Amino acid sequence: MSSISKLQPAIPPYAAMAIVATVVALLMLFRIGASDVCNANEAVEGVFVQQMVEHGKLLFPLENGTVPMYKPPLFHWTATAIDYVSGIRKVTPANLRFPSALYATAGAILTMLFAYSILGNAANWAISSSSLVSSLPPSRSSQPVNWRGIGYFLALCLSLTWGIEIVALMRGIRFAVLSQATSCLLALVMWIPAASAFVVRRWLTGEGFASAGLRVGPWKPYLFVWLGIPCLFLVIYTLTFALKLGVFNPDPVIALKSLHPLPPGKHIPPAPRLLALLGFTSFVAAPFINLIATFGEEFGWTGYLLPTLLPFGRWKAVAIYGMIWGLWHAPLVIGGFNYPRHPFAGVVWMCAFTTAIGMIQCSLLMRYRSVPLTAFLHATVNANAYGIWRLLVIGVPTFLGGLLGLVGILMIGIVGTWLMVRTKRETFCFITQ
Repeated sequence: MSSISKLQPAIPPYAAMAIVATVVALLMLFRIGASDVCNANEAVEGVFVQQMVEHGKLLFPLENGTVPMYKPPLFHWTATAIDYVSGIRKVTPANLRFPSALYATAGAILTMLFAYSILGNAANWAISSSSLVSSLPPSRSSQPVNWRGIGYFLALCLSLTWGIEIVALMRGIRFAVLSQATSCLLALVMWIPAASAFVVRRWLTGEGFASAGLRVGPWKPYLFVWLGIPCLFLVIYTLTFALKLGVFNPDPVIALKSLHPLPPGKHIPPAPRLLALLGFTSFVAAPFINLIATFGEEFGWTGYLLPTLLPFGRWKAVAIYGMIWGLWHAPLVIGGFNYPRHPFAGVVWMCAFTTAIGMIQCSLLMRYRSVPLTAFLHATVNANAYGIWRLLVIGVPTFLGGLLGLVGILMIGIVGTWLMVRTKRETFCFITQ
């Protein structure tokens, strides 16, 4: 046996490929719209895509209403589909070049998959080493999966949540803009996972609360989350602005009026005072206020479901957990929450976002055994997501920029992957014993 085949891969092969693919995607997207249309050929393709978008002709490119068909229209299909799904109705240099960035990233992924299928562990060693990460032991636990508990929890949590939200949708309630009533409804719904986990642990399986992660833990991780999440948002929205996926708005008054129309007689304070108030709320007050509601979710998600899935191995567990957590939001997203006017594509994007943030949750849970910590992470993310940032950078395409778009999901995924890779296997013990 060759010496390279004896080497332990740094991380699981598909995780290594995901890291490399993320780096490739970021390189392809960097300053993608910084320059104007380069030459006549690019301009012609832009005209084709623009006419397909404007006229709803999704099958073939158009030139002044006619079909030139001088080459296979894969590029035009991709560009038009992206614009159509993202709600974009004007072709710009950035979204015109986005399909090429997508093809380049897909080419890198296919190349790695081909190499791995031919070379096996040797290819994985090369891919993993190129990701500049350290060697890890296997992440799979030897404990059996508690299928009975998972089934009880999902049956309770999903049926209660979806039942309440579907009734709300049938009564005409929508979630694109949150009122006091809809905010109270969401706060109530956020406690359903906790109630479901409590019923399962206390009565249905009798497993008790020893593995529920109710310890507060050390203070340093809370400080890391409190300071680190705003820094991550700064990177996300700086990249969104640098990629020309949003416009910097120094006066948040107009943006706030468009998001939340004021009732008669109410006034918004001047911009400097408003910025100070929003900054204090987003960075200081809201993370602790939100903790009341987010603990309700996390006692169910990271206090029960995620630890119960970890016998699959951390990477598979996070993938399954992120998909379930995203689908839990489905009725809300269909009702306009987070991805307004994109009810079904928004659900898919929501699953991608919850999987990315789930990696950070998983690593914190495995390291510190603390559901209050993961609840504080959730509360801090919510405080920043619905706070000052979306007023400072406006005009962001739903699926491309900002926290919930491609830029945010990639950046959170990078941080989550880095934390997961650096989390030791021994930290599985508290949830598998």
